[in-house]
Amino acid sequence: MKSHVMVVLIFTLLVELPLARPAPLPDPDRRPQNCGSTVGPPLQPPTFDLQPSTFNLQPSFPFTQTWSTNVRVNDDSGAAVQDNPTAVWHGLVGCACWFDERLGNGDIFFAHSDDGGLTWTPNVRVNDDKGNALQMNPSLAVNLVGDAFVVWRDDRNGQPDIYFSRSLNGGATWSPNVRVNDVAAGSQTSPALVVDSAGILYVLWVDDRNGHWDIYSSSSSDNGQNWSAGVRVNDDLGTAAQYQPTIALSRDGDTVYAAWRDERGPSADVYFARSTNGGVTWSANVRVNDDVGLTVQERPTLAGGDDDKVYLAWTDRRNGQADIFFSLSTDGGSTWGANVQVNDDGGVAAQNFPSLDVDEVGRLYLAWSDSRQGNRDIYAATSTDDGLSWSGNIKVNDDGGTAVQDHPGLAVDSGVVHVIWADERNLNSDIYTSRAVPLLPHP
Repeated sequence: MKSHVMVVLIFTLLVELPLARPAPLPDPDRRPQNCGSTVGPPLQPPTFDLQPSTFNLQPSFPFTQTWSTNVRVNDDSGAAVQDNPTAVWHGLVGCACWFDERLGNGDIFFAHSDDGGLTWTPNVRVNDDKGNALQMNPSLAVNLVGDAFVVWRDDRNGQPDIYFSRSLNGGATWSPNVRVNDVAAGSQTSPALVVDSAGILYVLWVDDRNGHWDIYSSSSSDNGQNWSAGVRVNDDLGTAAQYQPTIALSRDGDTVYAAWRDERGPSADVYFARSTNGGVTWSANVRVNDDVGLTVQERPTLAGGDDDKVYLAWTDRRNGQADIFFSLSTDGGSTWGANVQVNDDGGVAAQNFPSLDVDEVGRLYLAWSDSRQGNRDIYAATSTDDGLSWSGNIKVNDDGGTAVQDHPGLAVDSGVVHVIWADERNLNSDIYTSRAVPLLPHP
């Protein structure tokens, strides 16, 4: 994956049950920003081998016209469910993790590829509990020397907590799991993870320690062995629910960006905040979507660029159905530009679960789940003008049937675009991946 920002992604099909609390449940279908990335100098391959919206299309699509043959990542031979994958890429080396039911309960599994995704290593379980507790919502990051970090929701203590583990050998083995959240009461879920070029880890999650769902953050400067006290990110004073957090870093790694679904208003909106002091404090929250109606905006996905540019996409129902919308900030998220529709179908099909990334020269790439053909497929588009206009949409999955493809995660590095997703072509949910190379030359 590119050399500046890394993140995270989660599980969806299971429904999280609130623990006798009146606030609505955090949506487990939350899709964070992009698959994952790294901030800093080029990484050497690891040794583990209410304004009117605009709608513009670019005349050409800088991907090859077909994506590579889809490859299955999970190696089990049964009918277990695998879902909500996330991946990080640098050159030909990729790491992936996902929710996996092959052992009869939900676990977090991992694999890596050192040939651009053509083949994947035997899958390894990350969580180390001995019981049958549920683990879900994984988020993955990789540092400059190839160490892999994963956070996830974990029910081993009888209620949802956020747990962490790392691998120093390409995912072959994993460290003892560590709890991230600093309170034992309540529910913590839907984590989103990123690591900067100095190796500082930052995580967001959904937390109901105050009796309603808020967004909290924590950081670690010792590779995840210890975590700072949780800090509340949303600044509203009421009991509104905030959930579906996503996290990213600025290109220089000095600023942490956060976005989430927020219900402080009359409907669900997308809100944003930033931290310039390592997550100690967070800025005043800013609403991103510009519609004046009462429709739902949700499932934001973030990417950070140069010169205080912040890119944000989300699922938006202002047109009566779920579409993918985008906005650009050029001042670090203090203000946001007019919202732009990305999907180019003219009908009422639903588009959902966007995943966004930006490459080293500022080209934007976006993937999502799309129902325009009657079943859910994975589609992608790109922009070369900071998201003011978007290319024609291209289907990524190569099966010819009516199987469901869902929950994509997109990552780009050195001009190569990778998408990973959950795929039901084999009559159960597996993890598949594909890649495309832009037609435009990459520096």
